[in-house]
Amino acid sequence: HKKEFINMADYLVEIGPGAGHYGGRLLRAEAVEKREASDFEYPDYVIRNDKVVSEERIVLKGARTNNLKSIDVSIPLSRFICVIGVSGSGKSSLISKTLYPAVMKELGKRVEANGDYDCIIGASRISDIYFVSQKAIGKNSRSNPGTYTGVFDLIREFYSNLKEAKKVK
Repeated sequence: HKKEFINMADYLVEIGPGAGHYGGRLLRAEAVEKREASDFEYPDYVIRNDKVVSEERIVLKGARTNNLKSIDVSIPLSRFICVIGVSGSGKSSLISKTLYPAVMKELGKRVEANGDYDCIIGASRISDIYFVSQKAIGKNSRSNPGTYTGVFDLIREFYSNLKEAKKVK
């Protein structure tokens, strides 16, 4: 839900529009045109359809874990992806309970629980996968594994070194 992450994203997957049995629908999955953080106001992000046309993708078809409504999603690889939606709309069901275990299974790794889906296409393009939990460590909700491991620092550093980040307006 954080504007900062949405603004960093190359590609946006929006689930919703509501929570619980009102959620779980794919509203959009499109490339995002970069904007200055000060210009960003959710949900008025700018969508650019020409950016991610020929890239490799992973496709998950018929995802119906929890309240997902048999959705198909095509996600580009080699991009920073942001999945957004209201609380209870199906974000975690899509990513952590369905897509991640499906890729793990395709890689021949042990999976404790699989979400419900019809098929996954393109998982062979992934050589390895890691899951960083969003659960808080301790009492502070901002203290999560991403903060402690420094993965957010790596993401910031990667994007700050891109030529687009160094453009002068």
